[in-house]
Amino acid sequence: MSSDEEIYIAPPPNLFSRPSTSKCMPEVIVIDSDSDPEPEPPKLAKKEEFTSRVLRSSKRPLSIYGGHTKKPIPPLLPISLIKKKPKRPKPLFVDIDPQLKGKWYLASLDGEAEAAGINVRPDSFLEGTGLLLWSKAEESTLVSAQGKMELTPPEVRCPHGLYICEMVDAVPRVRDKVLVNHIKNIEAIACCKLTLVLFGYKEYFRTACKRYPVVKGFDIETAIGDLIISTNCDAIIIDEPSELVMTVLKFNKGFTSLYKYEPMNAISENAEFFMNEFNRRCVPVDDDGVGLARLWQQMVSVLPLTSLESARAVCAKYKSLRSLYEALFTPKGFKSIASIDAPRTILSGRRVKKLGPEMAERLKTLLMEKDPTVIVR
Repeated sequence: MSSDEEIYIAPPPNLFSRPSTSKCMPEVIVIDSDSDPEPEPPKLAKKEEFTSRVLRSSKRPLSIYGGHTKKPIPPLLPISLIKKKPKRPKPLFVDIDPQLKGKWYLASLDGEAEAAGINVRPDSFLEGTGLLLWSKAEESTLVSAQGKMELTPPEVRCPHGLYICEMVDAVPRVRDKVLVNHIKNIEAIACCKLTLVLFGYKEYFRTACKRYPVVKGFDIETAIGDLIISTNCDAIIIDEPSELVMTVLKFNKGFTSLYKYEPMNAISENAEFFMNEFNRRCVPVDDDGVGLARLWQQMVSVLPLTSLESARAVCAKYKSLRSLYEALFTPKGFKSIASIDAPRTILSGRRVKKLGPEMAERLKTLLMEKDPTVIVR
């Protein structure tokens, strides 16, 4: 081999190509320096170059899910099985007084309601009442009523509504002190709790009866206070039409959120009430049962109108729940529980009182009542 000749070692063959019978050993090729140089391979685009580089550097088959793998990965579960779609909430309908819908201060209600997806419909039953109520669509089911099978109504009235009243109409009722009775009559028609909306408060006192007003602002505030105390009906004072329409939209949003998250909120509240709060305050009980007496005392102490001293007195005589339960079946069990001496305090020279029949009745209701809905008083 002459000095003018160079030695070139070729790279090993591509591992992803078809296997050959020859061994993957480097091949020695003698290239004459006087001969023409070998043409350069064509340049690849950046994306093709990156892909070919990745394939060359890999010695294992690539998974379609990314990364190297020895075993095939099972296909992913569909999203519909992993996350169950929530049920679509039932639509809400806004029933409005036809005369109220034609008022100038509610002229933009239709446009805003259509943009928000709210179904506003006039109700002839509410003619002349000034009411704006919400109804929820429900699936009709068969129920038994007085021995007959009936279908439930397809719509259910929401528990709150709006009563829109102009100041010109409200002032005479405030002056004659009949506003409370008027609201009671309106609530009887609506069959739900109402919020009184007084519209045009500033406009009334600015234009009408400047020198000799029929009522003063103090009279209006007093009437609103009487209304809250007598009928549990709150009031809102609004002066702008846009604010009135926005109030209607906020009420609708509140009802939508209520019915959408009501089942979830009920479960969360129960879990928080029973687990997060009271479970942390519960007395510890060992695996060997040490601490059951303290737990039994705590169970008695959480009864209504029961003090810690009363619970200690009961647990001192009846060491376990079973002994108290068996005592209630004896002829004199009720009287024996009522006659237990319970000190008022732990101090010396304390006064001693009897538990009394009220405490005995609570324990009897707790342990012997078959109806789970009975309230322990």
